[in-house]
Amino acid sequence: MTEMGLAVTKGQDVEGLPMLESKIDDTLFNVFFYECHPQCRRMQFVTGFQMTQPMTPADANEWNRENPFAKLVVAESGNPYLEMDIGLAGDGLGRENFEDAFQTWRAVLGDFRASITE
Repeated sequence: MTEMGLAVTKGQDVEGLPMLESKIDDTLFNVFFYECHPQCRRMQFVTGFQMTQPMTPADANEWNRENPFAKLVVAESGNPYLEMDIGLAGDGLGRENFEDAFQTWRAVLGDFRASITE
């Protein structure tokens, strides 16, 4: 992501697994890695939004039906979390496939931000 012009902070999640933090257009997001024995088998882009009006599960379901590349989850507080999973198989993810997945994340994130500001 740094090669795509983004500042990236490396860290660990609450379980000690690797995690990255970055921003797209002032929206903070994390990249979590799972099943890392010895290589990670899955990664997930995640961001959350603080809403002035709570989002309902029905709102999320509607968005999910129309947007197949990411999943919207609503917390009990009514704040939505946008997630996009990527399978890494046994040998990781090549640069071209990562760039394609990242551009999908950027587009999905932009679409969701536009949908909540309309």
